[in-house]
Amino acid sequence: MFSSRPNANDVHGTFSRPWVTMTGQTWKLVVFLILCILVLAFLVLMVLAMDKTSPVPKFNEATSAIFGVLSGAAALLWLCLSVRCKACRARVAWHVLKTADAGKWGWQLMSLRVCPVCCHAPGVGQGSNSEREASSRVV
Repeated sequence: MFSSRPNANDVHGTFSRPWVTMTGQTWKLVVFLILCILVLAFLVLMVLAMDKTSPVPKFNEATSAIFGVLSGAAALLWLCLSVRCKACRARVAWHVLKTADAGKWGWQLMSLRVCPVCCHAPGVGQGSNSEREASSRVV
């Protein structure tokens, strides 16, 4: 009836920070966003090349489109393969992409408080550094 495991869907639980932040993986989302900005840059270059006003003459429509698609694929691949649960090693971003609604996966990934696969909550059940250091000194 009552489970000791946290609820993966409880975004308003007792944990104050998102799972991605608590596991130290926010930088992976920043890399993903930078790659998305790169995709937008190639899209702009493609439109400018179609209008024959491209600031980079070597980037025609096809080249810009190819680099845009490759950058988009690299961004999604990076996100899906890099954001992992430290407890169960599951690919959390991939799991969220597969299970969430198309327009909500980004918000859901950012609002997770526990791993959606194993319900591991970072920091729960783990003492602070000083507690671990003190217990390691006891002989």
